Amino acid sequence: MNTSFWSKPACSLMRHSYAQCEYRFHPTVLEEQQMPFVITEPCVNVKDKACVGVCPVDCIYEFDGEPMLYIHPDECIECGACQPVCPVSAIYMDAEVPGDQAKYIDLNAEKSRALKG
Repeated sequence: MNTSFWSKPACSLMRHSYAQCEYRFHPTVLEEQQMPFVITEPCVNVKDKACVGVCPVDCIYEFDGEPMLYIHPDECIECGACQPVCPVSAIYMDAEVPGDQAKYIDLNAEKSRALKG
């Protein structure tokens, strides 16, 4: 496999193949993709944090004074563990964000840039 084609390792533990992985999604996204998963409007003023508890790499952040959580795209391994535990169904792969929620892709990117600085 040409590993330069893939954006991240096969799975968080690298102990099994794609077919054997317990997670629904894998990092099969090209390097150009900026936001693997995005938290959208249903999280606003809810911040249940069930997603934080299941994230194996702690890539979901809360900013003081912000009404929602944000996923850091460089830290996310795209395992998908956060998506099914969200009680308000606020987490989507970026390509699956509903059209009326698209502004949250840019918002998440903006907030994650603040984490890099």
